[in-house]
Amino acid sequence: MDMRGLADASRSAPDARIGRLIDWINREIVPGLRAGGTTWTERRLLIFTEYEDTRRWVERLLREALAHTERAEERIAIFSGSTPADRREDIKAAFNAPPADNPLRILIATDAAREGLNLQRHCRDLFHLDLPWNPSRLEQRNGRIDRKLQPAKRVYCRYFIYAQRPEDRVLRRLVVKTEVIRQQLGSASPVIETRISELLAGGIDRNRADLVAVEIDRIEQSEKERRARDELEPVREADAALARKIEQLRSQLQRSRRRVGVDQVQLQRVVTYGLKLADAPPLHQEEGNGGPKRFQFRADEIAGVRDDGLSRMLAALRHPTDRLGTGPLRPVSFDPPPDADAETVQLHLEHPLVTRLIDRFSNQGLVHHELSRACLAVAPDAIPRIVLMGRLSLWGIGAARLHEDIVRVAARWVEPEIRKAKLQPYSREAERQTMDSLDRTLDEPRRFEVPAGIRDRLLAGLSRDVADLLPELERRADVVAETARDQLRERGRTEAASLRALIEGQRRRIERDLDRLDDPQGRLDLDTPEERRQRELDIRAWRMRLASIGREIEEQPARILAGYEVRAQRLEPVGIVYLWPATG
Repeated sequence: MDMRGLADASRSAPDARIGRLIDWINREIVPGLRAGGTTWTERRLLIFTEYEDTRRWVERLLREALAHTERAEERIAIFSGSTPADRREDIKAAFNAPPADNPLRILIATDAAREGLNLQRHCRDLFHLDLPWNPSRLEQRNGRIDRKLQPAKRVYCRYFIYAQRPEDRVLRRLVVKTEVIRQQLGSASPVIETRISELLAGGIDRNRADLVAVEIDRIEQSEKERRARDELEPVREADAALARKIEQLRSQLQRSRRRVGVDQVQLQRVVTYGLKLADAPPLHQEEGNGGPKRFQFRADEIAGVRDDGLSRMLAALRHPTDRLGTGPLRPVSFDPPPDADAETVQLHLEHPLVTRLIDRFSNQGLVHHELSRACLAVAPDAIPRIVLMGRLSLWGIGAARLHEDIVRVAARWVEPEIRKAKLQPYSREAERQTMDSLDRTLDEPRRFEVPAGIRDRLLAGLSRDVADLLPELERRADVVAETARDQLRERGRTEAASLRALIEGQRRRIERDLDRLDDPQGRLDLDTPEERRQRELDIRAWRMRLASIGREIEEQPARILAGYEVRAQRLEPVGIVYLWPATG
């Protein structure tokens, strides 16, 4: 009866943790909350609970305490195991959005949010209402805000400890140990994690709480811990390998940029011209941004775009949380935005808006006066040059396009009247200089102002010029095609070997499962006719699958090899460029 009376007396007493939490909210998020304050600051808070019951309890108390504040129903969100996938993405986007754009301020989460979420963009405060007994889980929770790209200089991860409760002395040591591990080792090693989990597997015995706390401190000195340091060596090697891989990717990115030959300035020009061809509104550059150049589409201007597909892509620039489609469009940039900038959309070659505008540019550009199959331009050079370009296409079974490349040949242009022989293709170095001259020419605003008399002379001999250079273009295309064939064959062999290994691994797994199902010992727990019937159906299906795998091992890899076999080759001259010297 004494225990029941004590419980009844304490049932309605306020929880000290919630009191401290509301005190903090009163100071940092809703100033003067306890005195009736209603205005929210831009500070955000992440709260972790161990149990769903605790999560519901915390949510109810906080909503009651904050009910009188402005837009109170929009200030708290929940992230738990029962949160649907689409709702999770909405919550993550809202919590990472600038506080001025989204009212969400407090996110209450269970351990469902401890992995895979980056919540550091506008949040530097975390409260643990209760603690997991596993250092890795605790570290993962803190890692939601204590991570790279956190713009704040300091983050705060807070824990509640009852000084008079023996169990909390153990939890205090667990927190300290986790921090020591993080500082000394970078992350919790498997040995430490296992040892602590073993200590706490049966809960915390109040009579042994002090001994358990001491044992947690001693883990650092144990032989297992010293072995754990040795275990970190493969991790360091993996980090070094990752660094080398990143360098390789940087080099590959640089090679790709050189091969594609399109920089941000050129891409901006193509997009600008594509918008003009589509009768779409232009880009407006933002002023005073301080970072990479940002541009804005004005919402009132895109309403009149007649191209439905382009209109939808422009509308997609609105913020994902703008369900009604009435808000402003997010700014765009042709440079990568800073990592902390979640609002700016980077326009690159693979962005749907850019690909559509490039298609428009390719389909309609040739009918405008500045573009044609023959391009005449004034170059910062002393001699006239010519570049013939062709598109090489390799086709496989069923007219599948396997490879496409642009082949070019450059030469010094000579007047037909004084030309004694065919135009002579440049060497690789002279051709590179010619392409550099072409790149510089395309960056000049008055590049197409070739005098009319010179234009007529150049175009009059176009057919002869193509005939002079076409044999060399075809020869170079054959060299490029042979290299591409070798690469395609190697890719086919690699994919065929991977598929063969996959099918053989499947066969081994089926054979193991059949052996297990055929084992009489495994049938003892099958008491019902339905279970026995299902077992027989499984065995029959797997045996049929096993019988077909032999054919697949021979047929499927061979089919992949055949898919990479080149059946047709085509070279199509796509354009010719005359570079006329600026000196005349």
